[in-house]
Amino acid sequence: LFSYLIFLLPFVIGYAQTPSSAYDFQETIFNYVISAIVLLSLVVAIIFSLKGVGNFNSTLKSIASKYGLTIKKAFLFGPDSASGYIDNRYFEISAVTKGSGKSSKRYTVAKVLCKQSINTRIEIGKENIFSVFASAVGFKDITLGHEAFDSTFRVKAPQQSGITITVKSIFDNDAREAFLMAGLSNTFLLTINNNLVEFQQLNLVTDQNYLFKVIELLLMLSKKIESAAS
Repeated sequence: LFSYLIFLLPFVIGYAQTPSSAYDFQETIFNYVISAIVLLSLVVAIIFSLKGVGNFNSTLKSIASKYGLTIKKAFLFGPDSASGYIDNRYFEISAVTKGSGKSSKRYTVAKVLCKQSINTRIEIGKENIFSVFASAVGFKDITLGHEAFDSTFRVKAPQQSGITITVKSIFDNDAREAFLMAGLSNTFLLTINNNLVEFQQLNLVTDQNYLFKVIELLLMLSKKIESAAS
């Protein structure tokens, strides 16, 4: 939002300047109309952005209340974050901006730290999401022998010995059914990296029931990772 403001500011200033005597009246009116349109588009962008942030922060309050988390207020009008321990595992949910300028994107990120590590990296998402996140380079696809799951999700892991067994032990029947029932967005990516389970989804997610499902999914996976590591 601020980068958008900075981008538009020179145009607003330029159009709003008092015209010289060389300009005729019609050109002056045109300049002020353009200036007004630019300013109006900026105001609309700010309103929509603040509304989205407000809805996200409200959703975080519900999550914090349910799981006993602590809210950390953001600077000025930014999205808040929440963190704490759920089932003796550290949990955190926040909004993260990646990139800069007009190419920047905001993601909702939730993460859980497991008590044990599997010493590898596994990624799961839907078709084409890996190109969006530019991840899983050099990884291979792993199918789990579950038709509905394999046709909905892609699981990727590095080329290493025993990785297929590890993946199948984590994504067992209970986990596969939970993924299918969660109604996950097409823009999510879930990463297991050693003892970290991280969920990312494009844009601010404000559906609290959806996020409750995501959190329960992360907690389920953390237990299965700990079981696989023991």
